[in-house]
Amino acid sequence: MKSGSHPYVSSFTSNGHSYQFVDLKAYSAKMGYPISRLPYSLRILLEGCLRNTGKKGFSGDAAQAILHWSADSQKARSAVPFLPARVLMQDFTGLPVLNDLTALRSAVQADGKDPQIVNPRIPSNLVIDHSVQVQAFARPDARLINEKQEFTQNYERYQFLKWSQTAYDNLQVLPPGLGICHQVNLERLGRVAWT
Repeated sequence: MKSGSHPYVSSFTSNGHSYQFVDLKAYSAKMGYPISRLPYSLRILLEGCLRNTGKKGFSGDAAQAILHWSADSQKARSAVPFLPARVLMQDFTGLPVLNDLTALRSAVQADGKDPQIVNPRIPSNLVIDHSVQVQAFARPDARLINEKQEFTQNYERYQFLKWSQTAYDNLQVLPPGLGICHQVNLERLGRVAWT
């Protein structure tokens, strides 16, 4: 979306780079409906809907439905398109996703097409949480012993995950030993603004 292409797209410059963003206040003023009445979660959905206008499934009607949302409304609500900036997966849910993508690649290849076309559509992070098994504790080398045992017990799974990180675009696999999923997200992955 380019600045000036819509009256609700604004721009700013920082460190010599120019950025465009969806100005929700300008959009709501143009529509004559105050943005301040929307919960913050719906403001995020509205911004994403407006930013992706023109892509399949994203339209001005969807943005209007979000803007005119009412907690008291008993009317049937329309579907709201959603395209997040990234996906965060824990190994428990991420491993089946990678299995499905790999099976899909095999099917595409069997059909005579390039399997490399199968990739996550948006950036995806898969965090491998530590297991709940403890082999050693109350000693200085307990963490090293437990991590070594973790890799030994789950060797095949980790080989597949390591292959997946190199095989797929838009995929980052974070190994065990870094912390639990939400901790890793907060300390290493989470961002406020995306470009």
